[in-house]
Amino acid sequence: MEYSVVMVVNEKIESVVRNHWQKMSDLNLSTYHLDGDKFPHITYLSFDTKDSIEQVIYIFKKEFSRLPKYNFNIENLESFGVCKAIYYAIYFPEIFYKNRLSLIDKVDERWHENSTFKYISHLTIANYLKTDNHKKTIDFLENDFINLKGNIKNYLLVSINPDKTINILSYV
Repeated sequence: MEYSVVMVVNEKIESVVRNHWQKMSDLNLSTYHLDGDKFPHITYLSFDTKDSIEQVIYIFKKEFSRLPKYNFNIENLESFGVCKAIYYAIYFPEIFYKNRLSLIDKVDERWHENSTFKYISHLTIANYLKTDNHKKTIDFLENDFINLKGNIKNYLLVSINPDKTINILSYV
């Protein structure tokens, strides 16, 4: 089963992101994030495991309930993939990265991390863009961009279905 631990952002950041999603939809740039159960979040880690859901939830609650609700800055836009995604680059205090590596070492004994973007903290703004919409979307977002400060509201453990819909399993 594929899982992710995600960090839910505070209401101010969520509002800004949802506003961008709606404007991009209105401009026919991207509707991906308005489809289904998507919500603004920062992925902490993704993993596959053969452990039972009960074991995964137990480890999640034990380890993630100890983490602080970090503050972060959003200072620029970036993209990855071949014109597929645009995201806010997230900058956390240095302690976040130390705690993250330590925690990954702990849980990796049980979980196998499979995230391609293991060391890039990001909040996706647009995804699965058509090539011709990529530049238009970047231009729109750059014109509407302001530096933002936010914080983590809570951590969620989610399972990811083959159709990319999610199930929220637990939170701390």
